[in-house]
Amino acid sequence: MSPRPRASLDGVSPARTSGPTPKKGTQRHRETGGRRTTHRAALVQRYTAPIPRSKKVSPPWFGYLLGGLSLVGVLLIVLNYLGVLPGGVSGWYLISGIVFLGSAFIGATFWR
Repeated sequence: MSPRPRASLDGVSPARTSGPTPKKGTQRHRETGGRRTTHRAALVQRYTAPIPRSKKVSPPWFGYLLGGLSLVGVLLIVLNYLGVLPGGVSGWYLISGIVFLGSAFIGATFWR
């Protein structure tokens, strides 16, 4: 008489399970939360030294430069609108005012 195959707990015989059988010493487990990924930042742990305090400070004249660029840009736009500038109302005054304001804005992103 041959031995009967043992039934698993869920009622399916071990011969009818799908997929390859695991190698000896490994465990199969079922993921229940969907796709599981590991972030690269969690794997690589490098030390990044802080920036020295002396490199974080902008020169004192930089704030005045930003203010001057902004003021010139606004004056060019407003005076062009009023028609006070030589040559009357011109698109070039408007473009130059926007360039001055844009350069002040970009410079402000580098200010520490």
